Amino acid sequence: MNTFQTIIQKYYGQDKVFYLTKENSLDFLQYVYNNNYNKKTIVAGFFYQYILQIFVSSDYDDDDFTYKKFNELKKLVVNPFMSETMSQALLDDFCKFQKIYNGFARLAHIYKFKKAKVQINTDLCMNELNPKKSNVFVLFQNNLKYYFSARDLINMVNSNLSHCIGFVPDMIVSKNPYNNLILNDTSLYNIYFFLRWNAYIIPELFHGFFKCNFGATTFHYNYESNIINEHTKNFIYNSHHDTLYPIFKEMWETYHRITKKIVIDDEFPRDKLINIMKPYLHLYYISLYATNGTYKQCNAEYTLRRKLMRFRNFNSNFGRKYIRLNKDIFGKRNRKIEFDLKHINFYNSSFENDNKFSIIEQNHQQEHVTTVWSQMNIRIYGVLESLRDLPAPGRIPSPSFEFDNDNDISTIENELSEEEDDEEEKEDDLSIS
Repeated sequence: MNTFQTIIQKYYGQDKVFYLTKENSLDFLQYVYNNNYNKKTIVAGFFYQYILQIFVSSDYDDDDFTYKKFNELKKLVVNPFMSETMSQALLDDFCKFQKIYNGFARLAHIYKFKKAKVQINTDLCMNELNPKKSNVFVLFQNNLKYYFSARDLINMVNSNLSHCIGFVPDMIVSKNPYNNLILNDTSLYNIYFFLRWNAYIIPELFHGFFKCNFGATTFHYNYESNIINEHTKNFIYNSHHDTLYPIFKEMWETYHRITKKIVIDDEFPRDKLINIMKPYLHLYYISLYATNGTYKQCNAEYTLRRKLMRFRNFNSNFGRKYIRLNKDIFGKRNRKIEFDLKHINFYNSSFENDNKFSIIEQNHQQEHVTTVWSQMNIRIYGVLESLRDLPAPGRIPSPSFEFDNDNDISTIENELSEEEDDEEEKEDDLSIS
């Protein structure tokens, strides 16, 4: 705060700098007017009143200095009695003050950052971090440095933004986990551009939060459905198998008409079962808790039914227990318990061609191709038939025959000459027509 008023006073050539309070405000005005500092430029007098309003007469709190600074400037510029030339001159001088102020602020930040001590130099898994590597972000907070890996930052921010209570969005403000201090907008911008400049995939929610200028209310209003979808995904894929097992039983009972042929033994390992069923549980929860009426929610139940049917048809013996008795070299029987784990891959790409819309489209394309080929065959056949009826363009060479006498030869020559005459007459008729 004192830096800003010092810059203004020095800009207008003051030899003595006043740190304004209610007690010395009168002395300050006398000093300015006696030395004609208020006449250095056409707007100098306005800025002296401006700093008095900010530092002496203002009712704002000291913590809200930035808001005070720009709000009082707006009162000066957006004034019906202020000409356009004066308003522009006010903005020009203010931009100069702000440029100098930002330069000193940047210099102070660089100095503090270089002199700051490293408080934490490991990631959340206690692995040593090197700040020179591209996957390490240095958080500067309270004149101390904290090292974070890019993976930890992405997981931490995305988890806070996708937090829900009963599948109702309830965003958690991101904090430094080592001192529990809130990450301000500056830190969030630094994290966002750090991830972007180092070619990391920025989570959808964090990018949306950035587009909302890190405003919680706007973010909640614009990305409610995205928050619920991300929370559902995180809940299914990150929860313990004991937490997800009751949900699996609920889904299995809901689609009993499809799954009734599959009898899963009670002793089947829950961790393996849930790991196999997580994609199905994700679809089940999307159908329950995604925004009603969206394509994602409507298509989830249909897709889940198709996937469960494929799962059942692939191996209806999935989950059954088999007891095998084997004899060792001493003839002693050993009992071995095995479970049927054979199942279809959920992410099998062939499912893309298994939905009803693709089948209809494929049938339509096949019918269209068949029709085109049949029409082409008919046209080609017609062209060939018409070519057969056309006259020969030139003389056809006579085949070689063996003749008994000269009379037969003369007879054949006469017949050929008659045929040539007929062909010439036909060509003349065609040329005339």
